[in-house]
This record gives sequence, structure tokens and C-alpha cells, in this order.
Amino acid sequence: VLLRSRAVEPIGSRQILVVARDLDPSRPLEEGDLTSQDIPDTEEFRALWSRAYKPDERRSLAGARVNRQLASGQPLLYADTAAVQELRFADTYRALAISVGSEGTFGGLLVPGDRVDVVATFALEPEIPEQTAAIDPSDAAAMMQMVLSTMNPARTTYTSEVVASEVRVLAIGGNLSGTRSDLRFFTGEDGGRDRSSLVVLEVDEEQALRLLAKSGSSASSLSLLLRSPGRGPSR
Repeated sequence: VLLRSRAVEPIGSRQILVVARDLDPSRPLEEGDLTSQDIPDTEEFRALWSRAYKPDERRSLAGARVNRQLASGQPLLYADTAAVQELRFADTYRALAISVGSEGTFGGLLVPGDRVDVVATFALEPEIPEQTAAIDPSDAAAMMQMVLSTMNPARTTYTSEVVASEVRVLAIGGNLSGTRSDLRFFTGEDGGRDRSSLVVLEVDEEQALRLLAKSGSSASSLSLLLRSPGRGPSR
């Protein structure tokens, strides 16, 4: 039997920029920090190629700063040089991070600078009727009623309350700046860093203590109510 080998078509390649040495956040890029690397021109790598810097864009990176720790060999993505700013808030306030779930940031529409109300939702203690009189052990019907009442406690009731009003959003998932559209890109699947459920708020001491008390309870959850953009604080 004579077998013929099938020719394998060569796979093309494209170039992207990768980190040549470990980089710390906020450090300006210097000569020698980046190098070119070939990646296969296949469907699996096209998403990476579209998000990464190319060799012909090296000049535009002069003096740019990365916004996270990057290890040698990692691709340099456009998201890695998104605006890096300092965290600024009033001296009498504090920065407090809370987790609200990805839906709590309105699908990426919440941005730093927005003002929100923080609402806590928690379960109330079920009210179980107290036994007002001793039950005669010989009264089978009364004994059965007592057993059934312990097996079927009152249905849990939930309530909500505003625990902090008109607080300013300082950061979303580590982003200190950005528009509503680019935050959806950088924190979603395309950016590969879905941290948008972590929200940093500017709060005073009283608000911080209330939020910590509510967020520390496993029986409660926190949600955000977005106030009209551009509306200043009333305090």
C-alpha cells in the first residue's frame, strides 16, 4: 500500500508588541521596555491581535504609562495604557470599596464621578407566634398543631433601606476614569478583566460605618441607585 502525505499549508503570522521586562504600574515606558513578537494568523489569535499594540504604533507609546503590573512576555494591550490618574477625594472623606455584583454597575454604564444612593436589602426576622398557654400532652390535636408550627415557620420578609445618599463614585473595578462606552469595553469580555462589580465610593465616617455594618452581613445585599448625571451634591 502506497500512502501519500498531504501537504500542510503554512500558517501566516502577525506581529504585536510584548513586554520585554517586568513593568510596574504608572511607570513611563522607556526604550527597551517593549519588543515585537510573532503570533499565528489564525482565528484563535485574531482577537488578541485586535486588542494589542502593533510595532508600527511604538512611537505613539513614548512616555505612556501602564495601569497595571505587567510581566515580561505579556502582550501590551490598548487597555493597559488607559488613562492613569491619582485617586483624589476630600480630606474629611474616606474611600470605601463595596461589591455590588456586575448588574449593580448598570452593565458598565456607571462611571467614576457619578453620584449614587446605596440601598441595603435584608431579611427581617420571621415572626413565630408565641405559645401563650401550656399544651396538654394528652391533647393530640394541640400537639400536632405545635409540631406543624415549628416545621412551617413564618415566610421570610425582605425590606430595603437607603444607607448612604448622594455618594460620589471614585472608581469602578480599578478604573479611575473613562467614558461609559470605554469602561464597558475594558471591563467586559473583550478586556479580559471583569472587575466591574467592585465599586469605590467617597463616604464620610458615618456613611462608612453604616455600609460596613450592612455589607458585613451575609443576610443583606447592596445595590446602587444612579442619580441624574451632572447633578451636584445637595450636601
